[in-house]
Amino acid sequence: MDEEQLLDQIYEAGAIPEYWPTVLQAFADVAGVAGGLLFTVREGQVHWMASQSIQDMSAGYFERGYPGNDDRTARLLARNHPGFLVDLDVFAREDWEADPIRRE
Repeated sequence: MDEEQLLDQIYEAGAIPEYWPTVLQAFADVAGVAGGLLFTVREGQVHWMASQSIQDMSAGYFERGYPGNDDRTARLLARNHPGFLVDLDVFAREDWEADPIRRE
């Protein structure tokens, strides 16, 4: 998929949320990773979508309540950043490698 197609898909997903899993997989493919996850927290409610490749793993993460009980989420939310972040935006590499959620 070329850059223009990906941008089109992002805009479509902004209007049709069901498209996000496909967009997240496209991002993952570009980055050379297993999958992508997008989640938001508003007024204590967590909403998420994941690429199909990590759907089951992501469901387990949220079902076990990890977002409310891990340092990763606390650090990401503390940034109060109105855009996309990756874990290493809020973790030093050694802290990230030692994070219990990541190891599990």
